[in-house]
Amino acid sequence: MTKYTKKEMQEMTFKPVNNGEYEEQAWRPQEAGDNIIGEYTERKENCGFEAYTFYIIDDGEQKWSILENKVLQSQFEKVEPGDIIKLTYLGKKQIQNGNRFYKNFSIEKAEL
Repeated sequence: MTKYTKKEMQEMTFKPVNNGEYEEQAWRPQEAGDNIIGEYTERKENCGFEAYTFYIIDDGEQKWSILENKVLQSQFEKVEPGDIIKLTYLGKKQIQNGNRFYKNFSIEKAEL
């Protein structure tokens, strides 16, 4: 038996737990050409139940999280935290020997 009554629980104040405690917002590009420019600040590994990896970009106003895929994994190996980058979504690309698609991206690094 719970230590609260049904009425007590219904009168409680609730706060979100899903993304409410993260300062980053998920970046979800919709169309080819969508991009984000900012400082690559960190790579977060083993996040959540599926042990996802995220890249964090700070555009000066907001921190954005980008879910890793194989394309991003290989490209982020060529940049380091502190680099200013432009991440561009190139759209979905079909794999060579199948009917599956993946999200394709390009990364450019600022010349400082």
